[in-house]
Amino acid sequence: MKQYVICQIIDGHKYLAAYAETKQEAIEKAELLGLRTGNRYTVITEEEAEGLTYP
Repeated sequence: MKQYVICQIIDGHKYLAAYAETKQEAIEKAELLGLRTGNRYTVITEEEAEGLTYP
């Protein structure tokens, strides 16, 4: 099963924020994180996230 990664966007760079099992769950988490923090988040696949770090 493909896993999804929620990334925080800081100055145009992506940083790991959370993981999710499904794309729908990842989208919901990204929306919730954005509402709570006021920051921007995006959803990418686990493969696309290779090499990313935490802020």
